[in-house]
Amino acid sequence: MSLDKLRHTLIATITTLCVFIETKLLNARNGHDLQKTFKITHPFHPCCGSEFEVEFYNCGQHEDWILSRDKNGQKITFPASWTSLLPPDPFVVMSAGRSLFRLQDLIKLADYVKHLKGLEEHRGKSNQDNV
Repeated sequence: MSLDKLRHTLIATITTLCVFIETKLLNARNGHDLQKTFKITHPFHPCCGSEFEVEFYNCGQHEDWILSRDKNGQKITFPASWTSLLPPDPFVVMSAGRSLFRLQDLIKLADYVKHLKGLEEHRGKSNQDNV
């Protein structure tokens, strides 16, 4: 299978899943078949174990997000993968706490560090031009 065909299949699958989840969440808001609340399951999040109401589910390009409100009514968002609305990551389940990081998270971190270094170098060049 070509890379373009694989990419197209992956995008179609993700889009279908997002539409399915959004439909289920809309039904939940209307009192139908999906839970109206979720719990934070990320072990390092300060709200871990806390329950919130689903206000909006957003299928983002890189990650799905859930909009909710805190006790004071302030809007807050959580990555869907940090909640009970999605099944646990298979890697996290299989590693059973033996691995502190997932490969995909380390890759994102490395990309972010490269981005920050690029910004720092760009600022350094701008400062030299101004001297």
